[in-house]
Amino acid sequence: MLQLARVRFDPFEMDAVTRLQSDLADENIGLILDPTYAIKDTPILNYINPHIRIGDIKTIIKQHQQTRCNTILSRNVPISYMPVENTYRHIHSVCYYSKPPVDIIPILMITHSRHLYLELTLNSLMFSLSFDPKIPVHILMSKPTDEVKSVVFKFKDRLNLHIYETTENVCFAGFNMLIQHIKPEKFVILEEDFILPQHLKTIMPYWNRIFNERLDYFDVVGFSTSIENVSDNHFSVDTKSDIQYPFLYDWKNNVGHPHVTGNTLCTTTKHYIKMSERNGPFYITPDGVLITKSNWSICSITGYHIGFNQEMDISVSLTSNRFPDPEEDQFLYDYQRDEKFKYNLKDIYKLVDL
Repeated sequence: MLQLARVRFDPFEMDAVTRLQSDLADENIGLILDPTYAIKDTPILNYINPHIRIGDIKTIIKQHQQTRCNTILSRNVPISYMPVENTYRHIHSVCYYSKPPVDIIPILMITHSRHLYLELTLNSLMFSLSFDPKIPVHILMSKPTDEVKSVVFKFKDRLNLHIYETTENVCFAGFNMLIQHIKPEKFVILEEDFILPQHLKTIMPYWNRIFNERLDYFDVVGFSTSIENVSDNHFSVDTKSDIQYPFLYDWKNNVGHPHVTGNTLCTTTKHYIKMSERNGPFYITPDGVLITKSNWSICSITGYHIGFNQEMDISVSLTSNRFPDPEEDQFLYDYQRDEKFKYNLKDIYKLVDL
């Protein structure tokens, strides 16, 4: 009898499903595209998403047939199922994730003075990229404090870090300048006050590449944003975060209200510029505008937006008039090239044909 496997997947993960199907075919295993499929008294391999892989499949199946249990777990991940009563927990990790055969996308960051938040964010980013450490992280220090500089250079050899600086606090215009300087086809905006969850490394170690793959179907991809610590005078939140079993993430595709504030938005430069309302002083596309005008896909994996704590931690209200009004002409110092570059913020619209 042909050994079978079942998979839980999103409709926009068919490329990943095809890769899984091919890998299983090499093991003479058939794939059922129904995550609830079961056979009485017969183990069926269980894939919680199409990116996961199970090592030593024959041993797992043999073990399941001998133990006659309901589910075999590997580090809390259910990897084999049979409709009976008891569960068996495997003492070793026998599942891992495959690397999607797509390019990596550069991550863009700007930072000014919140060094405590920055260090937590960079630490979480480094941890999440443990299996994909070559992803370039471009960080612009916007009139940085000494503490911010110290944190950035602390991570210089821990991440594939590219460092830039402006003498003026350009705030969100930093993203404008980085896009003009790097000219990426696609990019991820990671704000310096967003802690990626620890379990991201375990359940989506190649999240950057998965974002890239989903951009074939969507304009914008990102993670959800926590709202548990939302400041009562900043955002009006009508819904509560969903309770998630962390190993079974899912995607909201243009459905419902995504809990996202721009903290990990991934998009193409062409779309980002096309959606801009061309408003000064930053000449960027705000996250709210981008989501409203985009075909979006938001993952249920939730990051902690520590920036909501700013009034408590830094004594500066999130609703205060705290943003500067930078000049249109700006200079960016590139530490890698040891060279200064001049940019006009409005020139970002020259990068693409609209």
